[in-house]
Amino acid sequence: MIGASPPRREDARLLTGRARFVADVVVPGAAALVFVRSAVAHGHLRVVHVDAARGAPGVIAVLTGADLAARSEPFDHRLAIPGVRPLRWPV
Repeated sequence: MIGASPPRREDARLLTGRARFVADVVVPGAAALVFVRSAVAHGHLRVVHVDAARGAPGVIAVLTGADLAARSEPFDHRLAIPGVRPLRWPV
């Protein structure tokens, strides 16, 4: 109904810790992914030291923006919005 506030059924589970979240699902053999970005708005990472990360136990791969740029082409967004010009975004 428009304008109605239906009762929320999920709140009790969420607030009491009984809810199940995607992060709670453990898939055997699955790997985690972490992105590290500039902590400064519109900032640029000038140097990335990855040796320690590559040598850490359990690390499968460490890829920098340069690594990804060498392995992939920028992709076109698929937004069909009037007045928005097509863009090519790097991975």
